[in-house]
Amino acid sequence: MAANGKEQTWKAPNGIFLSGNLTRDPELRFTNSGTAALSFRIAVDGAGNSGDDSGFFTCTAWGKLAENLAESVGKGDRVVVSGRLRHRSYETEGGKKSSTIELVVDDAGPSLQWSRAQLTRAPRSTAAAAAPVPEPVGA
Repeated sequence: MAANGKEQTWKAPNGIFLSGNLTRDPELRFTNSGTAALSFRIAVDGAGNSGDDSGFFTCTAWGKLAENLAESVGKGDRVVVSGRLRHRSYETEGGKKSSTIELVVDDAGPSLQWSRAQLTRAPRSTAAAAAPVPEPVGA
């Protein structure tokens, strides 16, 4: 957490990209205002021969992306995620102060390195569907 008490977010010019396997089924929750929030962890393999570059990352997706991911991926699935790192401080139930760095997901999907996917377009929101469609010119 920054000295001013706010969360810190680091963002590379093109974001951070990770590819790894889900360690458990994603957990979908909703905020009091009804916004979907999805939490999941991925295991990332190390690129080096010793495997010391391996790691586990907690990821959070919001809104429609969260809902679509919850319906599309599960434990053991290989995914590709992009987003930004966020440092968050919190207090445990025992009163101990702790902190974590997590990935706030901007986009994600199944990895097609060792599998295939059949895409199904998610329905648009009611507001977008209700928007008037302009008539063709000359009709």
